Amino acid sequence: MSTPTEHCSSPSAFSETGAPPPAGTDDGTDDKTDDGPPPAHDSPNLHKYTSGGALYHWHLRQFMHRLYEMLARTAPQSVLDAGCGEGFVTRFLRKQNASWSLTGVDVSAAAIRYARRCPGRRVQYVVGDLYDLPFADGAFDTVLCSEVLEHLDRPAEALVELRRVADRAVVLSVPREPYFRWINGLGRALGLSPDPGHVNFWNERGFRRFVSEHLHRPRFATKHVYQLARGGVRFS
Repeated sequence: MSTPTEHCSSPSAFSETGAPPPAGTDDGTDDKTDDGPPPAHDSPNLHKYTSGGALYHWHLRQFMHRLYEMLARTAPQSVLDAGCGEGFVTRFLRKQNASWSLTGVDVSAAAIRYARRCPGRRVQYVVGDLYDLPFADGAFDTVLCSEVLEHLDRPAEALVELRRVADRAVVLSVPREPYFRWINGLGRALGLSPDPGHVNFWNERGFRRFVSEHLHRPRFATKHVYQLARGGVRFS
């Protein structure tokens, strides 16, 4: 069983091998990392990034590199990781491009406390609701929302809010159905995977239709059991 500190520092998903080239506090104060090890905490997201073997973490690395590539194409200086959880993807992005100003926001105060005690001092973490983000209109060049919308009862409402705080683009990822459910179902049957708590299940056609209703000229990609989209926020 790994310790909380190992959860922050050792998952092989953070390996930079094969990476593409570079293209706080609750009130949002900058770059503050709490002292001491991460608090006792558990969640499906934490399990996702701190369990599994070499093949599983290779799979995660490939997905995260694809996320980075889509973000880099928007040439941002500032990025919001909306629904950042414990900050695994946020810190991965920091390793890929140290010039980006990164902010992670999540509704879970426990996850944010965990994120702040992990490596990555130049990342800001804020507690906030995706339906009512604590940021001004156009506050970030690009907004990332990775593996979050499938958990939300009102994903369209959340996407409107993500678009509001983005000045340039929004990058999304959700599970690629029905493949994700098949693999997760097998993992759960073997006692290897928890219930991910998904309430939305998009196949590729449904995801394209949903995104096209909210983002301008979206571009789509898939990676393993994930599907991704990048689109602009200005329709005029």
